[in-house]
Amino acid sequence: MIKKGGLANPWLIFTIGAMSHYAVMFNRTAVGQMFPQLMAEFNTTGVGLAALSSIYYYTYAIMQVPAGSLADTLGPRKLMSFGMFLGALGWFIFASAQSLAVASMARLISGFGLAGIFLGLLKSISIWFPAKRFGTLTGLSTFFGNLGVATAMFPFVLLVGAIGWRGASYTVAWVTLTIAVLIWLLVKDE
Repeated sequence: MIKKGGLANPWLIFTIGAMSHYAVMFNRTAVGQMFPQLMAEFNTTGVGLAALSSIYYYTYAIMQVPAGSLADTLGPRKLMSFGMFLGALGWFIFASAQSLAVASMARLISGFGLAGIFLGLLKSISIWFPAKRFGTLTGLSTFFGNLGVATAMFPFVLLVGAIGWRGASYTVAWVTLTIAVLIWLLVKDE
């Protein structure tokens, strides 16, 4: 398919979008797997960590309508690359946080940025594939998102145990930033 800006591969664009959704769903769940370490680090209770965890969800939920509008106006490439960049920035801040307040701000930044990723993915599906493929590709996208949740469980606990919560958080930040760069370089809008 030839579009403005050169040759574009719809399946490559979909794959990068699916990787992004995987990362978003991983991001949602991963912090919960570090609660014992975070309680000790920030000298807080389960209530403090529940607030830390919930700030991501509240921000994510509030941003759904504006993110949908941005998917239509900015296009998937800008929305998703900038969103993943903010997600990475949030993880970098989280990994270096010395207080629960800073860690909470980091989760707010991540929730704000990552809120539009799935909507950007759906928009790119609608641009690059025929309408009869929308349901199948949305289902496949959801599969990758759920795979992100599964990876954020036991495998991530092993990583946190091996390199600590800060090391694991920096790893997530670098992977998220790498996906942001891939989106910027390889995803095309209509």
